[in-house]
Amino acid sequence: MLEVWTFIKGAFAFLVKNWGWVVTVIAALFIFLFFKQCSATKDAKAETVEAKLIADNNLKALKDSTIVLEVTKGQLSLIDNNLYNVVQELDNLKKHPQTVVVVKPQYIPKLVVVDDSLIRDSKDSTKYGLRFKSVDSVRTIGAVSWFNVYDNFNKLQLKGGKTDIDNFALNFGIIVDKYDDKANKMTRLSILPCFVDDAGNFGKPISKEMLNLKFRGADLLDVPYVDNTQPVVLPKHKYSLRSGFSFNVNLLSYGYTPFTSAPALNWMMPSLGIGYSFVLIRNK
Repeated sequence: MLEVWTFIKGAFAFLVKNWGWVVTVIAALFIFLFFKQCSATKDAKAETVEAKLIADNNLKALKDSTIVLEVTKGQLSLIDNNLYNVVQELDNLKKHPQTVVVVKPQYIPKLVVVDDSLIRDSKDSTKYGLRFKSVDSVRTIGAVSWFNVYDNFNKLQLKGGKTDIDNFALNFGIIVDKYDDKANKMTRLSILPCFVDDAGNFGKPISKEMLNLKFRGADLLDVPYVDNTQPVVLPKHKYSLRSGFSFNVNLLSYGYTPFTSAPALNWMMPSLGIGYSFVLIRNK
């Protein structure tokens, strides 16, 4: 018991005798913990902003067909059943794609007026036909609609026949583009139908009033999707405080020397120091 009491008295005497040094150490430790907590809070805020951005982008991807979903096959079955069924069919055909895009063209016809020409079959005198040709940016259709005309006791009788389509062609090509939308941190898909001339040159895009493409795309991952986007960098302040362990060499300094025979504030020249320092710097 006496030894414990002696130790307590010695420790208390040491603290009283070297109170300046003790207060300095406590203050330095407090400042270190304070700025460490500030840094952790800053990182947590950045991670929260990033997590919210990823969540918002995932919500956009569910609603916007121009965004490529980055999911596993299991996740795809929950998000888009139609696209998942297509992937299953491809797997059954021993085709295991990594990127799948499903496109459904929707032709929107308008009232098309074309000139007809009346022709007569060279072998059958009762057979007539109306030849027509319709051309627009989406398709070309050329055909003859046949019918028969009979003179039945001075009364003409018409009998419908068939329509022979002898010219049918699609006049458009599709440009597929997958690109990164850096502003929204999304991978987007662009499928653009364009008119193609007789020489095979791609021309102007086709208006959605004539041809609309409904599509959905997916990048299939082997593991659950983890966003590797860099954390959001918060705005910098004019000045910042940096800390760390340092080794100092001073030709002339003034400081407190607690371990000398008479602890006091003294001039020291030169001096060496190892410690934890804080530096205020100006940001570029």
